[in-house]
Amino acid sequence: MRPLNRSTEAVEEEEGEAIVREYMHEQVLFVQLVRLQLLPTPGIIAAGMSSQTNDQALLGAWHELAGRHARVISALERSLEASHGIGVSEFEVLERLVSSEGEQCRMQELTAVTHLSQSALSRLVGRLEAEGLVTRAICPSDRRGIYAHITDAGRERYEAARPTHRAVLADTL
Repeated sequence: MRPLNRSTEAVEEEEGEAIVREYMHEQVLFVQLVRLQLLPTPGIIAAGMSSQTNDQALLGAWHELAGRHARVISALERSLEASHGIGVSEFEVLERLVSSEGEQCRMQELTAVTHLSQSALSRLVGRLEAEGLVTRAICPSDRRGIYAHITDAGRERYEAARPTHRAVLADTL
């Protein structure tokens, strides 16, 4: 076994700590700039950094975003389910319908704005329909299209859940 040179080990440890400090400083600055919307265009982070630093900053930003998303979604799921018997996706569909013209929306449009597959959205709307919160109807001008309409019960459930949704967003964001 080769003896360790403590001075070399100490130097390497200090260099490692310096890299971590630099990375964390850049990460904090990046997150602050994004929050202030001073980095409006994707890829701007790459402009003045080395590829290794850029890679670390991008990975750090991704982890921050993914972690925040997971925390918010988890908190929303727990609160909405416990207080109102609906999940985040159900709430999102009700909110989209309430805010749509005529409180209706084509299923294809809902698929795009809810980021659900057509199949997942159809099952979700089927559950909402079974609970009496939405109805589905054939589009009168295009029989291939199906509209989802919010019902009075759906509007009431949405209105009851909205303060919970906003409170969780305020607490977690």
